[in-house]
Amino acid sequence: MPRLARLGLLFAPLYCASALGAACYVIEESSGTLPDPVVPAKCFYFEGLDDTDAMQWACRDKDDVGQTHRELRQQCPPEPQARCTARMTPETLANEQAFGRRAPGEALPSTLPDGARIVTLYYRITDREQARVDCETLGGAWEQIR
Repeated sequence: MPRLARLGLLFAPLYCASALGAACYVIEESSGTLPDPVVPAKCFYFEGLDDTDAMQWACRDKDDVGQTHRELRQQCPPEPQARCTARMTPETLANEQAFGRRAPGEALPSTLPDGARIVTLYYRITDREQARVDCETLGGAWEQIR
């Protein structure tokens, strides 16, 4: 491999937002007699919002959501089944705040840059139509990938 190509591979993660630990992989499990989650495996990341603290906070496991596990990753895995892309609003972060606890002094942005988006990739879907409706009802654009 040419030397320049190897250097490019070495430094490419420094310029890639997904390499900053800016993706969150989420697994939801069913519990007891409850139905299976609509999307048991998904991964989300922010576009146009270079705030790794916001992602780290949004991706923390929540004590009160016992059957959900969140894992901070450099990027989402390849080959999702579908994608939902939506404009981020302060409410997008507020929804996460409703389920999590923050330490004192841990603040999230109150305003977001124009064009900031949340992209959710779906890897396992138990009810594809419901997942699409949920995405579009919240103002997202649904894209079936495979």
